[in-house]
Amino acid sequence: MNFYCLEHFPLLNQKYIQEGLSVEYKVYNSGAYTDIRAKTSFEDSKLISTIRENLGDVTCMWAKYNPMTILDWHTDPGRKCSINIPIKANPTAKTFYRKRFAGAIFDLEEVKYILGKPTVMDVLKPHCVYNGCEEDRIILSISLIKSSFTDTVNFLKDLHIESY
Repeated sequence: MNFYCLEHFPLLNQKYIQEGLSVEYKVYNSGAYTDIRAKTSFEDSKLISTIRENLGDVTCMWAKYNPMTILDWHTDPGRKCSINIPIKANPTAKTFYRKRFAGAIFDLEEVKYILGKPTVMDVLKPHCVYNGCEEDRIILSISLIKSSFTDTVNFLKDLHIESY
């Protein structure tokens, strides 16, 4: 398993969605690729406090993918897993994992995001992001620095919250 959707969690509050749609984004160039991101007040939410208390270091940011962009196969150094909450996307915006790889042939596993719901991602495994449309794709990205994908899923799948 490379991802786990927390369908039992509530939809992201309108307050945060409005923030993600209106915040000023900055471009960061790491040399390997370019990030477009912004700070978020979600850092102060009840969910982040709960995650911090139980799973350790965590950071949050808004991530934006411009129209018709590809973030090629990569892993995310510096974090063990992430929780992504898409707030603006369309059917052509996709994230994939390689399920099986043999030479030049591989099977793809598509991440099944639900708009406004959190999905835990194993970012230590190669994945790619594709935004094949004429609109921005915006995701609230929560980085877990010390907690593994498995530990994070095991904690969050049993966590019941009414709001963020």
